Amino acid sequence: MNKMPTSCPGNPEPPMTIARSKQVNPEEPAWYHTISRCVRRARLCGFDPETGESFEHRKYWIRNRLADLERVFAADVAAYGIMDNHLHLVVHMDPILASEWPREEVARRWLELHPRRDGYGRAIPVDEMAIARLAEDEELVEQRRKQLADLSTFMRELNEWVARHSNREDGVSGRFWQGRFRCQKLLDPAALLMCCIYVDLNPIRAGIASTPEESHFTSIHARIQERRGEPVPNAPRLMPIEKSPEQDWRRDRRCDGLFAMTREQYIALVDWTGRSVREGKPGAIPNDLAPILERLEIDTNQWCREMTGLTRRIGTAIGRAADLAAEAARRGTQRVVSALKIPIRAEPATV
Repeated sequence: MNKMPTSCPGNPEPPMTIARSKQVNPEEPAWYHTISRCVRRARLCGFDPETGESFEHRKYWIRNRLADLERVFAADVAAYGIMDNHLHLVVHMDPILASEWPREEVARRWLELHPRRDGYGRAIPVDEMAIARLAEDEELVEQRRKQLADLSTFMRELNEWVARHSNREDGVSGRFWQGRFRCQKLLDPAALLMCCIYVDLNPIRAGIASTPEESHFTSIHARIQERRGEPVPNAPRLMPIEKSPEQDWRRDRRCDGLFAMTREQYIALVDWTGRSVREGKPGAIPNDLAPILERLEIDTNQWCREMTGLTRRIGTAIGRAADLAAEAARRGTQRVVSALKIPIRAEPATV
C-alpha cells in the first residue's frame, strides 16, 4: 500500500531542518517564540486521567524557575503559557546588554545560577571573594557572558532543571521533554503581538478555561492580577505592555514596553479574540480596539482567522514578507518559511 506523499494537499509540509546557529544570531537582540513539549505529549505537568495522578505543582516549579532565569539572563519575558503537556514562551534575548556588564556582574549572575555547594549538596551563598575569583579569569567570564545572553542556554537551564526535578520525584530516569525546543523568530511588532495573544489564549483554546482571568499559569492571568493589585508571587517580571511614543522597536536594546497600547487595551484584545476564536465567528472587532491593529497595519477582518492556525503551520520565523526576505538574506537562504501569515492591510496605515 503506497503511502500518501507528505507534500499532497491536506498534509502539512514536512519541517525544514535548519541549524539553530543560523536561526539565532548570538550577536543580535531578538524576540523568539519557543515551544517545549513533554515526551509523548503526556500530561506530566497536569492531571493524568488514566492514572489519576496530578502533577499540577510542577507548573509552579516552571513558573518559579522562569522567574529565576529572567533575573539572571539578559532576557525579557513578554508572554508564557504553562500547559499540562507543553510550555510556550515569548522571550527577548539581548547580547548587547550582556556585553555592557562588568566582569564582576557576569560572575555574580553566573554564580547565582550555578552556586558552589558544600559537602551536603547545599548551595553556598555568593560572596565577594567567589565573584572576584571568577572575574579574574577573563576568558571564562567572556564565555559565561555569551551564555547569559544565549537562547539555547536559557532554554536548557529551564528545561533540564524541570526534567531533573520531575524525574527525581517520579524515581525514574530518561527524557522528560520530547526533544529540543521548537523556536520561531519574531521579526516585527505584528508578529510579536500575535504570538503573545496566541500564548495567552492557550488555556481558552484548549477548553480548560473560559476567560483570561481563569487562565492560570499564563502571562495574561499575571497581568490581570497585577492590575487588580494582587500580583502573582514568584512569577517572572513581564515586560510592560505600553511603550513610549518615541521608542523604536528595532533599535531599542532594552525597550521599555511592547506595543502602542495600554495594558487595559491589551487585556481587552485578548478577551475579545478568545471569545471570537472559540465561537468560530470573527465578527466585527470593537471600535475601541480596531485602531490598535490599524497602527500595526493588520487587517482586522483576517485577525481571528490567522489566530486559529498558529501552531498548525510549520516555520522558523513569523513576520511580514519584507522582514522574512531580510531574515532569509541574513541566513543565506532563498526563503524562510513563516509559521503565520501576517494579515497585513492592503494600504499602509496613515496613523
